[in-house]
Amino acid sequence: MKTHLSPFKQNALLVALLMIFCFCCYQTTVSAQGFFGDPVENPFGITITSSEENLSFPVLVDIDNDGDMDLFISHRIFVSPCWQVSSFEFYENMGTGGTPTFEKHEGMPFGIPSNLAAFQFVDIDNDGDLDMFTFNHCWFPTVNLFENTGTPTAPDFIYKEMVDLTLYPYPFASLSFGDLDNDGDYDAMVNGIHPAEFTYLENIGTPEAYDFDVPQADPYGLEIPLEDGSEFSIFADWDCDGDLDIFNTHISISTGHDFTLYYYENIGTDESPDFTTPVLAGEDLMVGALGDMDGDGDMDMFADEYYFENISQIPACISSSVDIEPTSGYFNVYPNPASDYVSLQWLGQNTTQKINISVYDIYGKRVIIVGNEMLEIRKTIEIKTSELPQGIYLLKVDLEGYILSKSFNKL
Repeated sequence: MKTHLSPFKQNALLVALLMIFCFCCYQTTVSAQGFFGDPVENPFGITITSSEENLSFPVLVDIDNDGDMDLFISHRIFVSPCWQVSSFEFYENMGTGGTPTFEKHEGMPFGIPSNLAAFQFVDIDNDGDLDMFTFNHCWFPTVNLFENTGTPTAPDFIYKEMVDLTLYPYPFASLSFGDLDNDGDYDAMVNGIHPAEFTYLENIGTPEAYDFDVPQADPYGLEIPLEDGSEFSIFADWDCDGDLDIFNTHISISTGHDFTLYYYENIGTDESPDFTTPVLAGEDLMVGALGDMDGDGDMDMFADEYYFENISQIPACISSSVDIEPTSGYFNVYPNPASDYVSLQWLGQNTTQKINISVYDIYGKRVIIVGNEMLEIRKTIEIKTSELPQGIYLLKVDLEGYILSKSFNKL
């Protein structure tokens, strides 16, 4: 692994800026506190371009909606006042969700510009395909929206508009997305150089037309771990209970190189979040891109050029496998992958009251409300999925306060 950032050691503040937006892990010794395994170079047969003096920005996304994660990596070097892109690579997953096989493309497909320093994908207009927000990562930041005018399986990104940053003009600003209040649209966290606080943007528009409200500092009980620094956060349903938790990297500005990963569990509801006191999740480790790379039903991580397997045991998660018949557990979801319908077969005890059943996408947005059902042993509920875009979904059963969930792929 890379063990130094020699061009930047002389300037502590500059190194801090580099760390915040590189999604990187640059020291040889990484402590993941039981959340992630040791770093792996060139996983799954990928030969990632070395960037000894540069820093890399990975993005995991099912860009072609075939039920597995593809990988984008932007290699950058800081030349004031902006990050400059040295190379930009796309690796298409030609395998399956459980057995990834990556093929590197020459050039950038889907109309994506080849000079992006940072970017995120989300279906911001609720038309069933992924759109793209891009970030220039400069002292004077710009955020642009590229609309997907193609299809979920054949994207075609066209520039649409610049996002107004007047209310949150933080240097090197970027956004991360998730439906934090479960109102059917995507909210955002602002990441950038700013006073140590969580900066939250509630989407007060509609699922089809976003409208971010004025920034809220430290909402829903969120607490920063230390005053000295800046925060970089992403949403993730880490415990698979149907609401969004947060991984946050705290960057120490004064030292320029201390960065620590924390986990905030959402113990509220999917409509009214309430976050616990942060739990240490990694020393000298910055959260990068999260996604289920090995098909075992939990989220693994890419950071800089390295892969970290999820080694946590999550009692509330029932990991899925590719089944054509029910297997075992509280309930089974089959067939998996699904097409027009997916079936839930209950294997637990008869319930004494109606149970809420819902389907969520990977961004925490509830996409199907199955409704309240009385569950009896061997009862099967058929759920129509034909109108869902291809991708990975989570089926959640709220069993009188105990959350059970299982993921499935929609073809």
